[in-house]
Amino acid sequence: MRISRFALCLTLAAAVLCGCQQSQNRTRSDQPLMPVQNPVISDIPVPIGFRLDLKHTFYNSTSGLRTGYVTYAGRGKTPALLDFYKDNMPMSGWVLVRESTNPSSGSFTLHFQKENEGTDVKLTPGVFSFDVVVSFYPLSPSRK
Repeated sequence: MRISRFALCLTLAAAVLCGCQQSQNRTRSDQPLMPVQNPVISDIPVPIGFRLDLKHTFYNSTSGLRTGYVTYAGRGKTPALLDFYKDNMPMSGWVLVRESTNPSSGSFTLHFQKENEGTDVKLTPGVFSFDVVVSFYPLSPSRK
């Protein structure tokens, strides 16, 4: 009887501590998202807590030209994610050229350019998380 009470107390204490840890890791809507070094592409910021989705990623770099897309998933709010990319992309030399939205899916796309390439950052809300898809493509001379 004494061992089972001890085990119950230990289990409850662990549950409380895990709950506290999880609540600290959640992003509050009024706090800005913080960048972490991107493990795939060094000049594209990724919010802390977003994870790489290898099943939905294709990336190729040949002779300095990058093509493909990289997908991340994580928690966040639309305004905070938009602000995150608008604030952090210029730090790596990217220039925001336009924004677009798809009302039917609720997605937002930020279009950036840098030297001879473009990138689109598409933010799509899901049930429990956001998908962030970063697409790369070379710019034709007429699009520069």
